[in-house]
Amino acid sequence: EEDEDEDEEARASELETIERTLAKLSRIAGQALHKNVISKEEMAKKSEYEKAVLVDILRTEVRGETLAPMLERKSLGAEHIEMEKRLQSWEFDSLSLDDSGQESMVMHIFFHSDFGVANSFCDAVTFKAFYEAVKPNYKDVP
Repeated sequence: EEDEDEDEEARASELETIERTLAKLSRIAGQALHKNVISKEEMAKKSEYEKAVLVDILRTEVRGETLAPMLERKSLGAEHIEMEKRLQSWEFDSLSLDDSGQESMVMHIFFHSDFGVANSFCDAVTFKAFYEAVKPNYKDVP
């Protein structure tokens, strides 16, 4: 009878090992398919910043939930489309821009580009005042 109990324990242990292995393989397969998935519990432990990165940048799905991206893609007007084309060009040289060009570039990046999240935190007037306040502290490097 002792041998039967040991056999049952060994089978239970083997099954647990197989279950853990399959769970790990499932996670690896999900990553291999470039499908980022996280549980509700794991997501609840994340900071707002981490959630934004996971959902908006890494396009992570929360198991059992449908989350809309926190950042909505903005439609760009002609001025911003032109700036976007310039920024994406290999010939673009931000250091050669005059003050007005630099300001336009910064405002575009922070408010209108794919990475532009400043409007979630402040309005353009406030941000422009901040930009003008800190800009004099940046010195030209010879």
